[in-house]
Amino acid sequence: MNTKPALFIKGSLVHNVFQLLGDDEDSISLAITWALANAPSFLATFLERGCSFAKPHGNAQIWVHRHEGQGGITDVEIVVQGALHVIVEAKRGWMLPAAEQLRLYRRRESFAISKGVRRIVTLSECSQAYARAHLPLKAIGVVPVTHVSWTEIVGFAREAEASSGHVEKRLLRELADYLRSVMSTQNKSSNLVFVVSLASRTEEGWATSWLEIVTKYSRYFHPVGDGWPKDPPNYVGFRYAGRLQSIHHVEEYEVIDNLKNACPGIPDRPVAPHYLYKLGPAIIPPHEVRNGSIYPSGRVWCAIDTLLTSSTVSGARGQTQARGIAAEQAVAADGASRRR
Repeated sequence: MNTKPALFIKGSLVHNVFQLLGDDEDSISLAITWALANAPSFLATFLERGCSFAKPHGNAQIWVHRHEGQGGITDVEIVVQGALHVIVEAKRGWMLPAAEQLRLYRRRESFAISKGVRRIVTLSECSQAYARAHLPLKAIGVVPVTHVSWTEIVGFAREAEASSGHVEKRLLRELADYLRSVMSTQNKSSNLVFVVSLASRTEEGWATSWLEIVTKYSRYFHPVGDGWPKDPPNYVGFRYAGRLQSIHHVEEYEVIDNLKNACPGIPDRPVAPHYLYKLGPAIIPPHEVRNGSIYPSGRVWCAIDTLLTSSTVSGARGQTQARGIAAEQAVAADGASRRR
């Protein structure tokens, strides 16, 4: 009996076709667009929930990367001749387009002369609450600018399944699984600790030090991505005074855009999206764990058991990396054996 071969891309097992696209901005919008074009019930749900358009759309056209004169190149356009014209501007992660980018679209002749409902929709991981506070424009002239989050797209797909055929159901489930895999989500089963260096200083204008944020208020925050984790860790470890001081489980997290919301003692300070963690009780290593050969401000990932048994953080990192290499080799070997 023949068994289905295992498919891997860059060492990761592929569960559905959308993973082959990748996880960059264009890939995510292409995955959603393919589902819109091949699952009519999903398109209907998207237009009704995201664009306030509940009329027939049987003659809809969907355009990807359409160039037009002075109006730039759109990510996605959905057109129902004489009834609807939607421009979708997609972003990766917790990002929103700038006002200049949105204003560019009103110079598109085809959009300007369209009849019926016109919408500009931003699409990203940003929640509705965050988008309401940070969308640079609510409208361009008489054209509303609205937002749809990836979480809502997953909800639209789930809702559309009820009125879909077997093939469409599978497509929508794979889209939902794919989007969940690229969202910023906490892996609650992970035993990896994100170990950071914690300064004792107090920033100018603050009444709370970095050390107090953790030890007094059981909080910690950092930027989303850009060299920091895109997904919230399950554990955070803090090192200062030359050694690892404590490990904390991340009990809750949220995305903030002003550090005054992090904890008392920090004045109004708007920032790019930051993760704010509510920390659990401190786990104190049973013996001294020195920094070892780690850059003073370096950030590293270590399995929690290695931190609790190693004499240095750098040693724990080395053990963790060795395990990762061994695991990748085992997965590759398993895939090779399946293909024989």
